[in-house]
Amino acid sequence: MWFSHHLSIRENEIAGGRYGLHFMYCHDSTVAGNRLTGNSVGAYLMYSQRLKLEGNRIEGNRGPSGYGIGLKDMEDSQVSANLLAGNKAGFFLEGSRGNFVRNFVVYNDRGLVIFPSASGNLFEANAFSENGEQVIIEGLPGIMTTNTWRGNFWSDYVGFDAGGDGKGDVPYRPVQLFERLATRHSALRLFAENPATEAIDFASRLFPVFEPQPKFIDLEPLMAPPPLPVSTFKPRSSGLLKWLFLSMGLLLWPLSILLRLKPPAAAAIRPQGNGANGNVSGAPPVEPVAISVFRLAKRFGKVEAIGDLSFEVRQGEAVALWGPNGAGKTTVLRCLLGLFPFEGKAHVQGLACGCRGKASRQRLGYVPQEIRFHPDPSVWETICFYAHLRKSSIDRARMLLLEWNLREVMHRPVRHLSGGMLQKLAVVIALLSDPPVLLLDEPTSNLDARARQEFSALLERLKKAGKTLLFCSHRASEVWRLADRVIVLEGGRKIAEGSPEEVRRHLLKGAVLCLTVPVERCAEAAQALDSCGFGVRRNGTQIWIDVPAGRKLEPVERLIEAGVPILDFELDSGRGYASPEK
Repeated sequence: MWFSHHLSIRENEIAGGRYGLHFMYCHDSTVAGNRLTGNSVGAYLMYSQRLKLEGNRIEGNRGPSGYGIGLKDMEDSQVSANLLAGNKAGFFLEGSRGNFVRNFVVYNDRGLVIFPSASGNLFEANAFSENGEQVIIEGLPGIMTTNTWRGNFWSDYVGFDAGGDGKGDVPYRPVQLFERLATRHSALRLFAENPATEAIDFASRLFPVFEPQPKFIDLEPLMAPPPLPVSTFKPRSSGLLKWLFLSMGLLLWPLSILLRLKPPAAAAIRPQGNGANGNVSGAPPVEPVAISVFRLAKRFGKVEAIGDLSFEVRQGEAVALWGPNGAGKTTVLRCLLGLFPFEGKAHVQGLACGCRGKASRQRLGYVPQEIRFHPDPSVWETICFYAHLRKSSIDRARMLLLEWNLREVMHRPVRHLSGGMLQKLAVVIALLSDPPVLLLDEPTSNLDARARQEFSALLERLKKAGKTLLFCSHRASEVWRLADRVIVLEGGRKIAEGSPEEVRRHLLKGAVLCLTVPVERCAEAAQALDSCGFGVRRNGTQIWIDVPAGRKLEPVERLIEAGVPILDFELDSGRGYASPEK
């Protein structure tokens, strides 16, 4: 669902998909009474306000991330009476705020994964039972005080209820030492169900000097879970051996990709052109074709992910695959990498792609959307490891380290890197074998506005250096800045192709202006803009304004007149498709 408000999604059963349900910019919507089972991700909801998510049953979603419900940059969500069982993670929260009441979060590997950017949330009367880890707070070693925890049931609570009121007399303080160690050293998770882990936690309680600081505190934990909000279920089976093989598979999956992308052999690259020499007398020279795709088709069972897709990318071009999530952008890249079998033809510098297309893969560097490196080694150790795998010299590794401004963090463990630094590290590893063509999947999706601008500038530098870029994005501003051409996908099919200006002129409407103001002035700024007739949406300290083509500066002028400081701004020139009559 994309840019669709006041949706009502009720009593559907969605199974076996990539996303069971996916939102972007869908305000004032209700998702109730649905069953989402066996998908890679149950529901992933982004950039929306005032969502009601209630009475849903979300089970067994176990893809690479495996979220039952993921909320990213969501505001004023009401999440109640949902059952989340047997997922890799029950809830995932990043940059989001809402109320979570009477949800059952049971038999998940992780009950809740929450980032420090998710603040102002209320967790009340929920049941967290028999999860491998109840709550994971990413990137924050100490206690998290920006959310409220009140009256939840915790299956690992060891307190008492002397007064008989159903509430524990001592607070719930999650201080498991092994869990904290495993968060910092992920390899220890291999021993998660070993009796030694219980001994470590028991020892930390006997000797408080070793006891870590709690992640949060629930002052009134429930002694018994509240009534189950939906029908009963059968929990998934679990076991150390099954968990071990699953974990090792996830760790080795990115490694298997990199092993396939070995550096190119010292062989001449055969250029392609139009006619005998790729040029016409008196015309400017035509660059050879770097990527050629002809009638590409890919199906997953009965679902058509890509249908009859044809396009070319010239050497040195930057071409964007643009469209909403689920349009088929990532699938195209994975077909070129040979990760998916497909119908039709695809070539990289004249070499056939496919599951056996080793020679074509040698011409490709790949930066995936989800960056997964081992968290414990340093940046330099990680680069050297992959340089050895790809038979690249240490001198080249050192040169890339300096070129991409990673020298200051070279001895820092990977787990301590910011999103921008982690993305730079992924590009450095993709460039180790100096491939002529780079495939980038949503390269700035997990970065803040400042990091996006910096990273986009670095990609422009690669483009000027002669690299061919094929990248996926749903950010219009990123497409306009980087792309020479844009291929618009919808439902796996090409619906438009042309220069950014041509696509913007024919397919897009309006713009969205994002202004960052001091948090104490946010309400005042929203009221001032609303009085001028602008559509205003709030997300923390950010205000999103729908602006027509001729009024893009007016919101800034209005806030200056009102005396409201503007700390930052970003203009996304077109975020949705317009119908022909509009």
